[in-house]
Amino acid sequence: MSLLIPSLSHFFHLLATVVWIGGIVMILLVILPGAKAALESSPMVSSV
Repeated sequence: MSLLIPSLSHFFHLLATVVWIGGIVMILLVILPGAKAALESSPMVSSV
């Protein structure tokens, strides 16, 4: 029982670190380029 709590704590800490770094990578490789492309494109609404 004395080893269970530190092991679970370490596991959840590593899991949170992986999720955090994965989120940063997702923002850098997917969201920012998509937002840049969407903001630089011409408007899809035609002015009459």
